[in-house]
Amino acid sequence: MSANLASRVVRKLYQRNQLVKGGFRLNGSTVQLSEITCPLLMWIADRSTNR
Repeated sequence: MSANLASRVVRKLYQRNQLVKGGFRLNGSTVQLSEITCPLLMWIADRSTNR
């Protein structure tokens, strides 16, 4: 995964929480979390460390 793509993934999926909120788009379609049938790696942090 390129640094640019990784940055966009982190921004959209984790910082903006678009997958859970229903706003994540892939190939022109909104992804519905309830329709994902394969394992999906998600992680949780109790705090953010911005350096």
